[in-house]
Amino acid sequence: MPKDENTVSPVLSIPSSTNYWLIRADGGKYYNDFVQHGFIALAHNLVTIEKINALIKGNNSSNIDFRAVYLQSYAKDPRQVSGLRGNQIKNFTQVMSKGDVVLVPSKNSDFFALGVITSDAFDESLEVIQKRKNKYDPTANHSPVCTYLKRRTVLWIKEISKSDLPKGLLWALSAHEALFHITSSDDIYPIDKLFSPLFKKDNVLHLVIGTRQPDDLTMYQWNLLTSLSKETDLNPQDIKLDIQKPNTTAKKYNTEKVIAANIKAKPKSSGSIHKALE
Repeated sequence: MPKDENTVSPVLSIPSSTNYWLIRADGGKYYNDFVQHGFIALAHNLVTIEKINALIKGNNSSNIDFRAVYLQSYAKDPRQVSGLRGNQIKNFTQVMSKGDVVLVPSKNSDFFALGVITSDAFDESLEVIQKRKNKYDPTANHSPVCTYLKRRTVLWIKEISKSDLPKGLLWALSAHEALFHITSSDDIYPIDKLFSPLFKKDNVLHLVIGTRQPDDLTMYQWNLLTSLSKETDLNPQDIKLDIQKPNTTAKKYNTEKVIAANIKAKPKSSGSIHKALE
């Protein structure tokens, strides 16, 4: 079917309110279960969503002391541990929201699953978990069944290997917290680029162009890049190109230079951008 020149391909728009999270699957033990069944989960089953919601309703406020809530069920845990885990429960149940981005490392951080949260927090049924555990057969190479109750459903977008992890996220290889709120723009931008080479955020169009050019770009190639503005009704002065050196530990496309173009102008037609890239 011939392509209609007037067809406008949508540009991915990432809300500025999006939160970003790294959540571990018990050292990767439940990674495959997370990915195969579309969810993430947090431990400490004695603190349930049902209990939290009852406290919020009783206090007529969501501003509850999650450390105290945690200690009610795990009184023997050290003070520092209770504060950390109480905060993790708070983030998972109250701060996380639908549309947030989540990154989950596998065992040894060999792979990372990237997805978008699609539900509020809920308690999984013990009956459902038990039925799945009854079907578990380690000899059949089944993935261990996650026993955590507190869950959120996730739409998984892609899985990337450790070698394809952007340099800005290499810290994730040594992160040990069960749940970590990613807030640095230096970490968030590399995650956004994993979703799409072209996306819009904060009224800024971001464009990543890959090249197999092993050497430095020539003036002719630079001119071809800046000529993009003619096709998109952009002012060349509004285009910023950020040359990123290749990751020497990566494979295939990541060994090539990447040009990140932050276009700080709104084109008259997003379709014209796609046309210029063809």
